[in-house]
Amino acid sequence: FMKDGTLLSKTEALSDEEKAACIGIVYWVGDPTKITPANDVASIGNKDQLQGDQTLANDHKDCTHGLVVSLGEERCYWQASYTSVQGWLNSNHLGKFLSVQSGTGASDPSNNIQGYNNTKAIEAFNESPDNSGNEVYVVQKVVDYRKTVSAPAASSDWYVPSEKELTLLCGKDVDNIYTNNSGGTTNRDFINGKLRLIGTTTLSSSSDYWSSTENGNYDAFLVVFSSDNVIANLKGAYSCRVRFSIAF
Repeated sequence: FMKDGTLLSKTEALSDEEKAACIGIVYWVGDPTKITPANDVASIGNKDQLQGDQTLANDHKDCTHGLVVSLGEERCYWQASYTSVQGWLNSNHLGKFLSVQSGTGASDPSNNIQGYNNTKAIEAFNESPDNSGNEVYVVQKVVDYRKTVSAPAASSDWYVPSEKELTLLCGKDVDNIYTNNSGGTTNRDFINGKLRLIGTTTLSSSSDYWSSTENGNYDAFLVVFSSDNVIANLKGAYSCRVRFSIAF
């Protein structure tokens, strides 16, 4: 995925100029504003819960082709303190965003592609004086990344993926990422092959990556990239990697 928004074939050898112009690798092809094929009505039982990223659909209606992972990554704690982002959103932006908090059920937000939504909601949380000292670090990191790596105008700009998106980046689509989180690491390995060709940081095969979804006051979800397993962990106790995404 090039800085002007064009795509190069996965089988094409890149020149030095093309390597310099590359800003990411396409890791999933599909419409992120709709539920993914594995999350059909029969498997989840509640179509309204899993609807794709509706905030993305409202802000960038043409970003319906796929998802791109960044070449760079950061490491941080999820949040400065143990504070509910969703609780604040309920009091200040009720109904504006999809829930950034999730349980582990098949029809919960954890199985929805909605990283753009989560990032925009958490940006509103971070920007409010109400939450000074409670900032969500993973979203601060992506705001800083936008300043160093520009995204094409015809994209969503960089955001922190949801755990559903991270499982797609690491493995494959499954109908419940928490109980059936055996998507494997085939996609991680394929993407790493492309990252090596560019000469940039590969996805870790032994580390965890934070998502943009919280589990409650104390925990947020991460994906273990050695196995594609999804777990919830303490927001302020574990420093994990953060990789960024673009919808195009």
